[in-house]
Amino acid sequence: MDQRYRSWFFNGASGTPAQQIDLNSVAVQGTLPVTMPMTVTHFMLTIMNDVADAGIVILKYRPTAGSTTGEVSVGTINLTTAHTQGKIVGKSGLKYDCDPGGELVVEVTNATGAGDLALASIWGFERYEQPTNLTDYVETA
Repeated sequence: MDQRYRSWFFNGASGTPAQQIDLNSVAVQGTLPVTMPMTVTHFMLTIMNDVADAGIVILKYRPTAGSTTGEVSVGTINLTTAHTQGKIVGKSGLKYDCDPGGELVVEVTNATGAGDLALASIWGFERYEQPTNLTDYVETA
């Protein structure tokens, strides 16, 4: 089957505008549920204002949504003050397979400066499968 790249945006943490992540808060800042088999190839941050200080943001995959058990790091972005508003900072060549029932999370592990925000997104492609063949899929009446 033809693989076509798609782009997905993360839901932002509470207290930030929709889809924006707070780069100045060490915590999980965004989540994306995995509802069909997919392969993540790129992880990106669109910088919303000039980055005030160096920071680290990690994309992680959790095989079970809401649980850190089995969590793995998929890609890391190291931010610097050279990353300015409107720039896209990314990590490519990831090729990480994710399965339904899991989730992708964006976690800030080293905070930048007050008021620093970004949009987190991934590129990848779906690996099509019939829902009835998915272990964690349950059809409802």
